[in-house]
Amino acid sequence: MLPRQHRLSTKQFDAVWKRGTSACGAFVCARVLIAQDIKEVRCGCAIPKKHARTIVRRNRLRRRIYGALESIMHTMHIPMHIVITPKTTLNNVSYDALCTDLAKTIAKAHVRAKKR
Repeated sequence: MLPRQHRLSTKQFDAVWKRGTSACGAFVCARVLIAQDIKEVRCGCAIPKKHARTIVRRNRLRRRIYGALESIMHTMHIPMHIVITPKTTLNNVSYDALCTDLAKTIAKAHVRAKKR
């Protein structure tokens, strides 16, 4: 689980969802918001019921994504807010593949957000 200071609040989550720039990888989609008032990297995760019917499965996917985010957090030096949504193919993916795809997808979304 991500520490509290690295998780998005509800207001921040909504702002990223509305104004963020998105990019998709093989297993996840990322929305990134870069703004002047953002001072640190904060992350959130949205798991629809379409991907996991029970709350137990959704929480398991959320914990996997937060764990992968925590392991790549040290590589993100530019302050931004990130919301991750999984694709249906995430269920049978190894942790290393998830970390790699997550890092690539966030980098791709960051490049798109800078062009905006």
